[in-house]
Amino acid sequence: RKLTGQGERFGNFLPKLRINYDSEFIDENAKSNDPIAIPRGSWAIDVTPEGGTVTKIFAKEVEFRPFMRAYRYSVYDLENNKSLLTTSMFKAWGEVVIDDKGREFKAGQYKKAVIKLEPDLEESLNCLQYLYGTVSFVDGKDMHGTPVAITDLPCVWISKGSSFMPVADRIKELTDKGKDMYNWPMNLTTSREKNGQVTYFIPVISFVPTEVPFVEA
Repeated sequence: RKLTGQGERFGNFLPKLRINYDSEFIDENAKSNDPIAIPRGSWAIDVTPEGGTVTKIFAKEVEFRPFMRAYRYSVYDLENNKSLLTTSMFKAWGEVVIDDKGREFKAGQYKKAVIKLEPDLEESLNCLQYLYGTVSFVDGKDMHGTPVAITDLPCVWISKGSSFMPVADRIKELTDKGKDMYNWPMNLTTSREKNGQVTYFIPVISFVPTEVPFVEA
């Protein structure tokens, strides 16, 4: 059925690796409404065991191996939880991108061109960096503290805002040294930062000490 397009679900269900900003979780299906404390600033991902339900897994440290990077521009309405504007993905700033309003610009000129047309988007129009790869959680646990093993799970990591440049800069280091990013997995932790009353977290990235060759499985 999947082969013929008769699948049950639509969309991209690749798990998303992210930094967790929630401090507690309330299970609407549980008998008790007592919140469950979860580790804010840790790495998180949703997994679905065979025949089970979606479970959030957390870890202070993960190993992420990137295989492909792409970008896209986006405007997202957090208050109403909906996308207001998005573009096609691109891998080079000279590529032409198309947004969902039908406008076409070169990627490197897109933000400036759109803001000229819609000045009110200046603060909300962001460039997102998509890294597709595999992740392994070091000492992964669910929200109840139960250990969960995650090894080489295919996922996507989307970085934006304050997380964009730390990721881009570390990949540039590899590029400048003539190294392929898929041969150098990243050890990821987070750093807590504060700007006025706003607390946020940025990824802290180091590379494994020895190159991991790209070989056929």
